[in-house]
Amino acid sequence: MTLLNMKGRLSPTSIRLLLVVFALLALGLVMVYSASYGYAFGEYSSTKDDLTYYFKRQFVAAVIGVVLMAFLTLFDYHNLPRFATWILGGTLLIILPTAFFGRWLFGSWGQLAELARLLAITYLAIWLAQKGDEIRSLKLGFLPYGLLVGFITGLIILQPDISTAILMFVTAMAMVFVAGADIRQIVPTIFIIIPLVIGVALLLKHGDRIFLWLSTAFKGVADQDSQVAQCLIAFNRGGFFGVGLGQSELKYVIYAAHSDGIFAIIGEELGFLGATVVVILYSLWTWWGLKVAREARDPLGRMLATGLTLWVTLGAVMHIAGTLNAIPFTGSVLPFISSGGSSLLTTLASVGIILSITRAEPASAQESLR
Repeated sequence: MTLLNMKGRLSPTSIRLLLVVFALLALGLVMVYSASYGYAFGEYSSTKDDLTYYFKRQFVAAVIGVVLMAFLTLFDYHNLPRFATWILGGTLLIILPTAFFGRWLFGSWGQLAELARLLAITYLAIWLAQKGDEIRSLKLGFLPYGLLVGFITGLIILQPDISTAILMFVTAMAMVFVAGADIRQIVPTIFIIIPLVIGVALLLKHGDRIFLWLSTAFKGVADQDSQVAQCLIAFNRGGFFGVGLGQSELKYVIYAAHSDGIFAIIGEELGFLGATVVVILYSLWTWWGLKVAREARDPLGRMLATGLTLWVTLGAVMHIAGTLNAIPFTGSVLPFISSGGSSLLTTLASVGIILSITRAEPASAQESLR
């Protein structure tokens, strides 16, 4: 089996998915350019002599990411199981040090933790595809899978990165459901894990953030200096049509408005209408991505497309919900749109893998799991 598949063509589904990706990518570049001015002026930034620094960095990452996406589109994903040991090893090599020394270990640009989530989802997809019908067995399938997911998410929590751990867990449960696991095994697991995660979050000093959210959810946002309060003010100021591109005032107030709070800046500058367009684009991403999963010719393609699609979707939901105060503010990025080179590179790499699934020729079960 060769590493590249030069014969297949993109399906109509994948072309629609690609158009959504480029729309989100273009919007992201525009909004990073607009929103990063405030941060470049701020006291926390060392780029006051270059107000377009974050835009240029995002643009370079986008170009490299698109090239990487094109390469992975040509890559025959049936080769991935051949590298399963290396994929798992790479995942552990990244998350073990960050679990004990923190994510700062890899710096702000090269946060290899972003690569770890791509590797982890890829390995879980390979594992599920290899298990086949055994996933319905508690002893042979679901329990070992649960221990594997628990180990990976536990290391992520220790970084500490509760939001990424939650995303990984929910994505993993969706993948195992698609793989055919018994729903009677999945539901109790979710109800057991949720209180455990909340308890760990409290122990890891995330309690203040949770209690602040609970108080604001029931009493309104009283602390006008908080991040979420400024985000809500931005949405309120934007109204239906927005104040105009580049006219945000809250970008000078919201910390890392070009990253953690970029959806709020979209709401302020482009209004409810612009924010709705963003939600529609992510909805289309989810629809077409899961359609790729349904049309996949083998279990490996189905697991990969499901996991990689939902990771982006759930990441967008968490970012949007956090800025709207629907959940505790997590500081997570908005996929394709927020500033962040490593996040954009790995997300575009995920798109390349999804596109490669639509180009694949039918493979036998033995060949796809080789």
